[in-house]
Amino acid sequence: MSKSGKKPQRSEKGQGSAPPSSAPSRSPAASLSVRLRVTISAAIGLHLLAVFAGPLSGPPPASALSEEIARPLRPYLNATYQNHGYRFFAPMPGPSHLLAYKLELPDGTTREEVIPNLKTQWPRQFYHRHFMLTEQLNFLRQVTFDPDLPPSVAANAQKSYDAYVKSYANHLLHKTGAKSVTLTLRRHYLPGPDELIKGGKLDDERNYHPTDEMRRQMGPSEDFPVRLGTFTPKDVTIESGENPQAEEIRPQ
Repeated sequence: MSKSGKKPQRSEKGQGSAPPSSAPSRSPAASLSVRLRVTISAAIGLHLLAVFAGPLSGPPPASALSEEIARPLRPYLNATYQNHGYRFFAPMPGPSHLLAYKLELPDGTTREEVIPNLKTQWPRQFYHRHFMLTEQLNFLRQVTFDPDLPPSVAANAQKSYDAYVKSYANHLLHKTGAKSVTLTLRRHYLPGPDELIKGGKLDDERNYHPTDEMRRQMGPSEDFPVRLGTFTPKDVTIESGENPQAEEIRPQ
């Protein structure tokens, strides 16, 4: 016994605790059946395919292969909001589209503007929203030239396109109080690197007109600028049912 009166404690090494198990723990994935793992892998693969198919198939022009891949995935792309034209921005951005308009005001003067407009539409997101509106207008126009559309779908496409044009004219007339508005859809082509090195600017007037080489390769849907017409308040009444849902005019 120690001087303090306490009994010395015995070493209980090896007693009271079990040795650590050497058996490996099973991962959560290992507990899944083979069929379930195959199903999950297939779902992930299809999702990744949809992630790439959406931007590759739009906006037009797009390759026939990308459009064929995206066609059966279209309901999923729409439901998950992945039907975006990211290909527009990279790696090879295509031309953009602008809606030029000329207003005839009540005092007899005229005013010319363009949508979108960086000088008046701020913040940038507001500008981008208008940019998407003009791109949608061009998309609808491209659809009306698709020779593979069934007649009923083609008719809906034309009605929707006409309704969009009228709605833009109606908005401009209502907002400005103008007597009439003339709309023109323009295409803004991107200059090549060589042109920029030589001092060319993105907004040079020549970039809004196709070159002779471009014209030789163009079809009817690529002929820009496109004069959409002159409208007065009595011309832009949009009747009920004249604007079908976008889903009804997609190429099938």
